[in-house]
Amino acid sequence: MTPSFGLHEIEPLAAGARVTKVPMTTDMGFDIPALEAALATGPALFFLPSPSNPVGAALTRSELDRLVAATRPQTLFVLDEAYFEYMEEGQTDGMTLVRSGNFPSIVLRTFSKAYGLAGLRVGYATCFNPEIARIVAAAKPPFNVNAAAQVAAVAALADQQWMKQSVERIKTERARLARGLDELGVFTASSQTNFLFFRTTLPSEHIAKALLSDGIIVKPWREAGYENWVRVTIGTPKQNDRVLASLNHILNGAS
Repeated sequence: MTPSFGLHEIEPLAAGARVTKVPMTTDMGFDIPALEAALATGPALFFLPSPSNPVGAALTRSELDRLVAATRPQTLFVLDEAYFEYMEEGQTDGMTLVRSGNFPSIVLRTFSKAYGLAGLRVGYATCFNPEIARIVAAAKPPFNVNAAAQVAAVAALADQQWMKQSVERIKTERARLARGLDELGVFTASSQTNFLFFRTTLPSEHIAKALLSDGIIVKPWREAGYENWVRVTIGTPKQNDRVLASLNHILNGAS
């Protein structure tokens, strides 16, 4: 997809693959007909993050069904669900693909987001059959997830209540921050993650530098065609209020 997380393109290019990217729609949703057309060409691998990074959009069940139906037998369907826990009810659960055991698929998830273990770099892949899992294991770097990270991941899994409460707080603040951005006249993509992706009339680099001077760090998007977009992580109520106040000052000062 485009815009996309950079490593989703960099890593396959480094491995010698030819990468075809499909742009999101103008309202920053998945372009399902365009994705179906791309799948019709029979790529070796189809990789889609849902929810999207950096946009935040997530596939609906019917959209996922359409993409599955368009997938040719020679294509491995990889669904990156790093932000799965932040999705609203009724969205997709990629595990239904791998549990079927007959659809060539891999689902990726992580403890870096909702479980708060970003510094420990614990993620996992669920594969539709053991042979694919063996191939993935053979291709990975020689050093495994360290022992401390494994212990922390098991402990995190045992505390689902903390994770769910944390996710609910972020969802509440996500909606509030989105309303605040809307009141500033800023277009914000619909998000089911722990961040918002928004567009202003100013270059993203200008916004990021101005916010940084106020002690706020955001990610300016530099991908071609999206140079006015900024990604901001959902913080505490006080932090989000500060983002809105600073943005209001920047945008009003520029107008």
